[in-house]
Amino acid sequence: QVEEAEKTKPSHRLGIVFNLHKKNYPQFTVDVVIGEPDDSNTVFTGKVEKLDIARVGRLDFESVDLARAPCLRLALDAAHSGRSYPAALNAADEIAVGAFLDGMISFDRIGDIIERVLEDHDATLIQTITDFNEVDREARRAAALAVKAQSRSKT
Repeated sequence: QVEEAEKTKPSHRLGIVFNLHKKNYPQFTVDVVIGEPDDSNTVFTGKVEKLDIARVGRLDFESVDLARAPCLRLALDAAHSGRSYPAALNAADEIAVGAFLDGMISFDRIGDIIERVLEDHDATLIQTITDFNEVDREARRAAALAVKAQSRSKT
């Protein structure tokens, strides 16, 4: 049985790569890296190619470690909290990712910016486009201030 398990054990792991195109933001492509993860399990080394499910044959999924995926944790929390949290999260994410792409903050600070905005967010019920626009505007303003604070602390 152990021998059989070894035969079915995948020889490589797949990593998903989101290639953000700075000039065309927010457009991106999704590629797959077939290879082995580094010690942090966040960076894959190997050949980048388009995902061909027919060739791969089988995909195995694992539970996500939310401690290692803080932006996903924040998104799930916002979705569960409802009201205006998802709209605020989206606005904060767009500002934080834009700041990362512009070199103003490091990648690992994106979640910090979003979290700060959500912690300070006064959630409301969105009933009109005006309500949404107000939440969006305020979250973007708060995120821009958080980016500015992060940028200052970086220097």
